[in-house]
Amino acid sequence: MIALALAGVAATATTATAQASPTAPPVSVGLDGSFDFHACPAGTPAADACLTDHVTGTLPGIGAVTSTFEVHIGYSRFAADGCGPIEKHGTFTAAGGSTVRLAAHGLYCNASSTASYTYTVTGGTRALAHASGRGQWLVPAPATYSDGLGTGTEYLYGTLHR
Repeated sequence: MIALALAGVAATATTATAQASPTAPPVSVGLDGSFDFHACPAGTPAADACLTDHVTGTLPGIGAVTSTFEVHIGYSRFAADGCGPIEKHGTFTAAGGSTVRLAAHGLYCNASSTASYTYTVTGGTRALAHASGRGQWLVPAPATYSDGLGTGTEYLYGTLHR
């Protein structure tokens, strides 16, 4: 079992191992993300926003990964505090072509520009065909942002079973 742990909101993240249980110690993972806003699909409320998030890095036990995730920010359903629903769906692809699909649902807050999701592994292919897992995915405010494009570090905490 691979366990992924929240590294925190640091600009430079490293992979470190901590003891949580004899069978599945958590592993801190910081991944590089870049995103770009685009038009939402037809039928999406006009106030909402959509973006594509490209994430790269190394997942323990899998190795180097690239990914594309589609994100929907439900601004039309935000509360008075400036926070509301956010969803993320996509696939991590390993160097050998095996994939892991994830779905994530959570909360985005305008004041902090932070998204906090609960993710679930929804499937995989090839060597990762039986993948499963769940946990937290934190996306702090981007390190850079201009004209609808941004970059920053994203953090995972949870499990990913091969």
